[in-house]
Amino acid sequence: MPEPTIFWTPPSPRAVVTEPHGPWSAGESEAHGVLAVRREASPVRLLPGALVPGTRYRLRRWLGDGGMGVVYEAEHVELERPVALKILRAQIAEHEDARERFRKEARTTTRIISPHVVQVLDFGLLPDGRVFYAMELLDGRPLSAEISDGPIAPARAIGLLRQICAGLAAAHRTGVIHRDVKPDNTMLVEDRSGRACVKLLDFGISSSVTDPNARRASGTPDYMAPEQIEGKPFDVRLDVYALGCTAYEMLTGAPPFRRASTIELIQAHLEDTPSAPSRGDDPFAIPPALAAVVMRCLAKEPADRFASMEELEAALCEAQIDAGLQTDWDDLPLPEIAPEARARLAARMPQARSPRIARRRWIAGATAVAAAIVAGLWLSSPRVDASDHARVERLVAMTRAAAERGIYVYPPPGEPTETAYISVITLEHIEGPAAAAADEQAAALRRSLAAELVALGDGYWDDADARAYARDYYAQAVLFDPGSEHARERAGFTRGELTELRARAEAQDFTEPELVATAPLIALALVEPDQRGDKVSELARAETPRASSKATRPTVTPTRRTAPASTQRIAPRVADDDAHVAVRAPGAIADREATSPSERTSLRRTLRKAQGAVASGDLDTAQRLFDQVLAQDPDQSAALRGLAEINLARGKHDRAVHYARRATQLDPEDGLAFVRLGDGHRGLNHRLAARRAYARAEVLGRPEAAPRLRELDAGR
Repeated sequence: MPEPTIFWTPPSPRAVVTEPHGPWSAGESEAHGVLAVRREASPVRLLPGALVPGTRYRLRRWLGDGGMGVVYEAEHVELERPVALKILRAQIAEHEDARERFRKEARTTTRIISPHVVQVLDFGLLPDGRVFYAMELLDGRPLSAEISDGPIAPARAIGLLRQICAGLAAAHRTGVIHRDVKPDNTMLVEDRSGRACVKLLDFGISSSVTDPNARRASGTPDYMAPEQIEGKPFDVRLDVYALGCTAYEMLTGAPPFRRASTIELIQAHLEDTPSAPSRGDDPFAIPPALAAVVMRCLAKEPADRFASMEELEAALCEAQIDAGLQTDWDDLPLPEIAPEARARLAARMPQARSPRIARRRWIAGATAVAAAIVAGLWLSSPRVDASDHARVERLVAMTRAAAERGIYVYPPPGEPTETAYISVITLEHIEGPAAAAADEQAAALRRSLAAELVALGDGYWDDADARAYARDYYAQAVLFDPGSEHARERAGFTRGELTELRARAEAQDFTEPELVATAPLIALALVEPDQRGDKVSELARAETPRASSKATRPTVTPTRRTAPASTQRIAPRVADDDAHVAVRAPGAIADREATSPSERTSLRRTLRKAQGAVASGDLDTAQRLFDQVLAQDPDQSAALRGLAEINLARGKHDRAVHYARRATQLDPEDGLAFVRLGDGHRGLNHRLAARRAYARAEVLGRPEAAPRLRELDAGR
């Protein structure tokens, strides 16, 4: 698709800065002092593919808008170097104070030397008076985009926060306070090792303590410190507060204060104490030491916060050590604190991960970014509404959450957990406007999870004692990506064995002893060494036989009392790169308690109408109404059970199983949902799974269960 033409048509003649020797440049501005001004009626036209007049930059395309400027991708024609070109908005270019502020942003950023601050390469004036500057072109996405996918795992959050601390510390050493630290001003780009590298942007309202205008209240309300709001004197601890707000949002998915209006939000920053960051029952609970660091950043009085970014980064390292976490960024330089304290920190920090693990994490991260790009594309479609978005995003989050726990194909014994494999299949069964988007997301997840499982297999393959585990991981990879010849060859499974495994995985038709025997596969997929070691030791003490995932030969060798040697040197799972385990997708109601009485009444009314439509045989109306309920509250088990009944009536037993299983997970006491789950399995001829579901329904008192069990016993 051709690029659109980009040009400006200002409403009046412009005030343009001129110099005796041509356009203003960074070196000349200081020498000339006050710039002369002339009037010029013709604005500079900015055309893709053409040189920007008065510069050596050729525009490629528009990238985005900032508070004061427009950003383009461009190329330095002589150096052939791609850059991001930020140009002052035409509407405000006539104002000298705006031009000076824009120039100040460029000059300020050039003084900061840090790999975590965007690099400014050049700046100057266009012939029509607009200031521009060129900076390194970043290929990544803002931190806010990652947060919108869901809360970030604590280990990953610590690694990212340490980089932000390092960038801000470099700014503070030059006497610059950012004053607008927030997720939107933090870019995540990929470094050479495949890890996320933080780049701080937009020093447009930065200041030094000596700035006469420094006490002006400016910033973004969600992240503004009390002294910033009140226009009081401030120092670097203002940025500490804003980073605390950012950290809170990274860990929980929302800033520390959510209010109905800006005035109420400002008042909350001045007077209210936020609750400690928490995720409730989330498997990636926030370590108390990390929560304490965040809360100290959010102290109302600057004296109660960390005194510097170096002190804050050291506290993050201490929190990481206290929680026993390992990150992909443990090779970062330690903060410049007192030598004795730095030495003590260095002695206790975990060692950096091996390059092989970093490479595997890059695979997972890259595929997750690809999935995010797909999500961005389909969300722009006018046919996909908010409920479709919530539904697909929730399933994607469930898939990633299961994979983070190592639950790819086999659920843990005794735990009714949706596996990553089941969630992917559920995505692939979505119908309606979101079907194409759901299929795209499922395909991206299949590639991502298969790559992770192959990496797990590769990690254990060279250890003779662990090769049986490697084959199991390769077999699971083939379920996600049947085209993976590498995985298929190393798994050593016949086509029939893989077909049977696939059928059993889709039906969750595994006996309890089989799940107990495959538990080591989940344990050895945990990324954190302490967690992995503890789990493996726990399983070894149980002395249960392990199972191969070959359904035809479930038990092969006894479990060893210690983990295979390879587990001492490998961290074979990604736990941080994509810990987007939001319990609810964006757009969904946060929780039932948070809904208003009228909303709850409306939900109940719609649910009753849907159930009545099922009873009367109007399945299309019933499905539409159940979908409306789930769009408002995706955890309505009765609606999911209703969709299972609809699909049973239509003979779509596989879909009935998906919905009924989810209903039983949300409400383990819903006996009727277990009946519907059994009916779905029975329709698929998964007799063992049907028996388990009916037996559970009978325990829960459902009278329909007993005759169904008798029919199964009679072979009907």
